[in-house]
Amino acid sequence: MVEHRSPKPRVGGSIPPGPATTMKEKVIKPKSEKRARPGRISRMRDFFKGVWLELTKKVKWPTRHEMVQYTIIVILFVAFWAAYVGLWDFIFAKGVEFIIK
Repeated sequence: MVEHRSPKPRVGGSIPPGPATTMKEKVIKPKSEKRARPGRISRMRDFFKGVWLELTKKVKWPTRHEMVQYTIIVILFVAFWAAYVGLWDFIFAKGVEFIIK
């Protein structure tokens, strides 16, 4: 079965793309119309000022009591896993030592 498609519509006065139509012309603005772009230092200062404002106004910092609780929980969690991994390390070391001797 042959597929039938309608022909592409012809647009009157269109120019096929070529080197003349694809090249972009550089538009030079007069100095009076150019916007002064802030320098790198002032942009960095504005960035860090925004970061500081967000940290002081939008971030909910934990209280001292919450911080102590979280620290204790982390220390206990790390101690538990250190003991767990240490126990398995000891068991495997003894097993290897038994096999070698």
